[in-house]
Amino acid sequence: MFRGENEDLDNFPECGMSRYKRRKDGGDDGEDNMDERKKKGTPRKVAWYFPLVSRLQRMFANKKKAKLLRWHDEGRNKDGMLRHPADCAQWRHFDNTYGWFGDDPRNIRFGLSTDGMNPRKGHRE
Repeated sequence: MFRGENEDLDNFPECGMSRYKRRKDGGDDGEDNMDERKKKGTPRKVAWYFPLVSRLQRMFANKKKAKLLRWHDEGRNKDGMLRHPADCAQWRHFDNTYGWFGDDPRNIRFGLSTDGMNPRKGHRE
């Protein structure tokens, strides 16, 4: 939200939400040698960069980890009982719809957790 034309703002123009968490001590303590981040407090939300491709390449380079990453296809008990997400109807539907993906035992499926982040513009908490 605080990028481009909004990068120097302390409050978002649409909703007035502060860029920073409220400090317990009430804000600036008057010391000139404090850097700008300490004067204003810590950012309310921070998006971290997650280098996904290089991390997966390193995981598959290790034989033990690679075997665990393929377990859903090669190692699990396929007796019709629901023990793993790979046993559910949604997983089978995805494999049937996108056969090229399901045919490769090295496929990786991720669940995304956003911790309350809403990507819609103008979102108000």
